[in-house]
Amino acid sequence: MSGTVALREDQGTRVVELGEEETGSLVAICPEVGANVFRFRTVVGARDVEILAAPPDMATLRARPTRWGTACLFPYPGRVRAGSFAFDGQIYQLTTDPRDGHAIHGCVRTRPWAIERLEADRFSGAHARLHFDSRLAGIAAAEWPWAFSAWLDVGLSGGRLRLGFSVANEGDRPMPFGLGFHPYFPLPFGEAGSLGACTVWIDADERWEQSGGLPTGAVAPVEEDAWPRRAHSLADIPADVASGEGFVRNALFRRHAHGREASPGGMRARIVDAMNRVAVRIESSVGFDRTVFFTPATTPTLSIEPQTCVPSALAMAGEGRSDTGLRVLAPGARWQAWFAIEAEALAAG
Repeated sequence: MSGTVALREDQGTRVVELGEEETGSLVAICPEVGANVFRFRTVVGARDVEILAAPPDMATLRARPTRWGTACLFPYPGRVRAGSFAFDGQIYQLTTDPRDGHAIHGCVRTRPWAIERLEADRFSGAHARLHFDSRLAGIAAAEWPWAFSAWLDVGLSGGRLRLGFSVANEGDRPMPFGLGFHPYFPLPFGEAGSLGACTVWIDADERWEQSGGLPTGAVAPVEEDAWPRRAHSLADIPADVASGEGFVRNALFRRHAHGREASPGGMRARIVDAMNRVAVRIESSVGFDRTVFFTPATTPTLSIEPQTCVPSALAMAGEGRSDTGLRVLAPGARWQAWFAIEAEALAAG
């Protein structure tokens, strides 16, 4: 697949664009704002379709990077209750959001990432590698008390968007961490239909109860004939979670990688817009076995978030909970994972 790479300025902000002529695909990345992959457009059927919800302008992206495109949530996704947690015999206090008193979404989503490599060829598409070093970025101990390097590999090939992430512990102590991505999909994927008419399927075995965006600890199985293991329309999934902006949909699921025939590990989800004949598939590598489902109150978008751990995993693990998905990286060790988004046309009828 013949790929192209370009650097351009958008309202004074540097943007990396990956293109692919054969599939009519375009991916845009903002290195200055958390390496946010803020646009993914591709041809579905014979029509250009915006797969990710792009911000109206760069100022809007800077103001709220976790409401547009795909933000990288590291070294923890979601909230950490009161920003406090215990690890390896010590108590840590993270900077909290004054709106609710919790730490949220880590420290890389708003900061600049360095462009390390841009590549394009006619065989493998277009690729960008971006790098973040917490030591060079001046991350304070109150934001994250461990030193790390992270790399984001963004690839466009065959009309498929793939985000690979790797991290290295640059310190001399074990580092706990979690990773999440926050892709937003604009629904419907065309002029016809509505958000409510679109259906969502998520491969999940458990639903974790939440209160105020934090797990309560209660877990219930998801029956085979119940949502999200059976696709439901958004109109049938009530927006019944109160937030500061209004009522939202917000649910947390876990998938067990074991005991599944012909089913790889990681998360899997599918959005179907039958009216516009578009289906979008989200999948990941092993390790992303938690999924957050979210619709904001203020925009007609849907976020299906692959996560390696539950929100507040740092706090819950410190209290002895062993099923949060929190990972620990030894000094000098590295870890990697990926997730991907792909769209396809639905047959008429």
